[in-house]
Amino acid sequence: MKDLTPKLYLQILGILLIGLSLSVAASDNNTTTSQSVDMPKPDLTTPENALRSYWAIKQWEDKTIAYEQRRLGLHSLVATRPLFVSVSTGDMRKYFEAFQPSSFEVLERSIRSLKPETDTRVIAIVNIKNITPVPDGARPSAREIKVRERGCDFKYVLVREDGSWKIAEVWRLEPAESYMPMRRLYEPLPPLYPSTVYFD
Repeated sequence: MKDLTPKLYLQILGILLIGLSLSVAASDNNTTTSQSVDMPKPDLTTPENALRSYWAIKQWEDKTIAYEQRRLGLHSLVATRPLFVSVSTGDMRKYFEAFQPSSFEVLERSIRSLKPETDTRVIAIVNIKNITPVPDGARPSAREIKVRERGCDFKYVLVREDGSWKIAEVWRLEPAESYMPMRRLYEPLPPLYPSTVYFD
C-alpha cells in the first residue's frame, strides 16, 4: 500500500466502482451473493407481522447493500486511506493506517406491548438493544455499558389501510444522547441549511 501511487490507486478505485455498479445491477435482477439473503416478502396481515416485516427489510438491506460495499472495499475511508496516508504523518498517519470499517450492527428487537387505539390504529412499544459483538480493545464508559444493557424504547404507530397493516410513524422515546430530544423518525422535513462544520 505504501508504494501505491495516486494514479494507480485511482485506476484501482475505478475498477472497484465498476464492480459495484455491476453488483447493484445483479441485485436488481434478484441475483444474490453467497453472503446475501433473499428479499423478504412483507406480511401485513397483523400489526405484529407488519412490524417484523419492516425489520426483516432493514436486516436484508444491511446484509446485501452494505455487504456489497464492504466486499468491494468501497467504505469511504477504506477507499481513500492510501491517499490520506500519503499526506499525513505521526499519530494522524497511524490513524489512517490502522482504520478498519465498523462491523455490522446486530440489533435485538423486543415488542413490549401492542395496544389497539381503534380498529384501524395500534400503538407498539418496542425495546431495541445493540448486541453487536464488542471488539477487542474497546474501552466503554459506564454510560455506554448501561445503554447497551438497557437498550432504547421506540413507539410505532400502525394503521390499517386497504385491509393491510402498515407503519405510519416511528418515535424514539429515549434520546441517543443527552442533548437529543424525543423525536419522530422518517418525518418529511425541509432541506437542512448547511452551516455547521464537523470535520476539517
